Amino acid sequence: MPICKGSFATFPAYSGDIINIAARLRNVDFEFGEGIKCIAADRNRTWIAGAAAVLECEIVQRKAVETIKYDDAESKLLTVKTVREKVNTFRYDPATGIAETAGSFRDFAIFAEAMQRSGAGKDFEPRPMLVDMLAWVQAVVAMYPTAQLGRVVVDNLYVEPRCIGQYSAKTVDNRLDMAYLETVAGQIRSIKLAFFDEGCRCSIEATAKATLTVTSSDEEDVDHLFIEQRAVMLEHSTGGE
Repeated sequence: MPICKGSFATFPAYSGDIINIAARLRNVDFEFGEGIKCIAADRNRTWIAGAAAVLECEIVQRKAVETIKYDDAESKLLTVKTVREKVNTFRYDPATGIAETAGSFRDFAIFAEAMQRSGAGKDFEPRPMLVDMLAWVQAVVAMYPTAQLGRVVVDNLYVEPRCIGQYSAKTVDNRLDMAYLETVAGQIRSIKLAFFDEGCRCSIEATAKATLTVTSSDEEDVDHLFIEQRAVMLEHSTGGE
C-alpha cells in the first residue's frame, strides 16, 4: 500500500539570505562519523512561500562497506568492497524554523552540519517538536468521523501487575474511547487511526515526537492525505523539549 512518512524538527529561524545558503549547499562535501561521507546532490532549490523562501535539499550519505558474494566459477565466498548510498531529503522554512525529512529525527544532524558549513551559524541545531496527541486525534476524528483506532501506545499503562512501562494496546471493537484518551493525554506516545474515504482504505499514525505516517490504497491520494495531515499535526505541535 502506498505510504508517506515525515519527521519534523525545529531549527532557529534564519533571517539571512537563504538563496545564498542554497548556493553554498551545492558544494557541501564532508565526513560525518567514521567512514561516512556526505555530498550534496545538485537538486537543492528554493521557492517563495509567503514572504520568505523555503529551502529543499538532498544530501547523499555514502559509506564503503564489505559484502559477501558467492563466486560460481571458483565455488567459494568472496569479500567484495562496495559503496552504499542513502539520499536524505530535507525541507526547511527559515521563517518558522520548521524542518522536515522523510527519514528519522537523527537525520537532521546531517542537515545541521551541512547548513553550518554553508554559513547558517554554529547554533543551527535541531530541537524535537512535541505534538499534543489528544488535540491531534480530536482534530482528525472531526475530519473523519468514521475513523477507528488502529493502535495506541501509552506510557505507564497498567494492564497486568507485570505489564509496567510502555505497552501497545488495541481495543476489541476498534472504537475510539475518547474519555480514556483524555485521562492519559500526557502519556500518549503514538496513535494510529484507520478509515475509509471515498472508497479508499486509509490510515494515519502520529507520534508525540512529531513523526507522521499515512497510507492510502489510492496511490494518487496518499500525497494529498499527507499534506493535509501534516498541516493538522503542525497546528497541534510545539517546539522543543
